[in-house]
Amino acid sequence: MTISQSKALYKKLKVDGRFREKLLAADTMDECMEMVSLSGFDCSRDEVRTVINVFAERKGSEDSESFSLWGNRITG
Repeated sequence: MTISQSKALYKKLKVDGRFREKLLAADTMDECMEMVSLSGFDCSRDEVRTVINVFAERKGSEDSESFSLWGNRITG
């Protein structure tokens, strides 16, 4: 993945709340990767995880909940 692809994914997640919520609600990293790929991004797992982590941390601080590395809500 190029830096421009990473920035483009970040921008899409920033402005497209529906897409962002779908990624954060994914059960597995494989599901996240499939959604990202189907959206036209050529990303590595590490870079997707890094970008999603930014939004998961923001959401976690807003909701006071914990999230996994790929944005899944951790209960308990």
